[in-house]
Amino acid sequence: MFQVMLYSSVVVALIFGICLFFLLPNWIAGWFGFDKSTTGGSILANLIEGLIRVIIFLMYVWLVSKNKEIKRVFEYHGAEHNAIYAYESMEKLTVENAIKHTTLHPRCGTTYLFVVIITSIILFSFVKWRSPLVNMALRLLLLPLVAGVAYEIFKLAAKTGFKPLRAISYPGLMLQKITTQPPDESQVEVALAALKAVVDD
Repeated sequence: MFQVMLYSSVVVALIFGICLFFLLPNWIAGWFGFDKSTTGGSILANLIEGLIRVIIFLMYVWLVSKNKEIKRVFEYHGAEHNAIYAYESMEKLTVENAIKHTTLHPRCGTTYLFVVIITSIILFSFVKWRSPLVNMALRLLLLPLVAGVAYEIFKLAAKTGFKPLRAISYPGLMLQKITTQPPDESQVEVALAALKAVVDD
């Protein structure tokens, strides 16, 4: 029963995410009355769709951050980043060493999600605007490509010294000011214990 509940929740979350961040923006963009059959109209419609997707994503993150339990999750998220920074700095994995670091990390999943959204805006702008059902099907088919391209960009931006490329990560870093919160010492202890377990393995 636990396995069924676990996998069911993952499936529901995936469906919810795809509907909210991909299908809903496309549906709303379809309301605009300009001619989408032309190249310029198709590009404009895709750009509007992308802008709507960004707005929905930012609103979603902001709204969930108001939940008391989610705020506590974000504190543990900050503790995780503290621990990773201490490890990457080759410091002794203690609370004192970890907690002094920032909670903003360039390789955070929050930043990756933002890069996915920006990548989708660029790639989808080359796809001709069609009927709502075809648009939705194309976006679902292109989702693995978007995720893969975004991951490579995200990975490169996190390790390069080239400032224009690193700038891609900047909006995601600013978004982490919401999705990561300063942890207390007990939360950092938990993050360090989890990290040590992984490192020891």
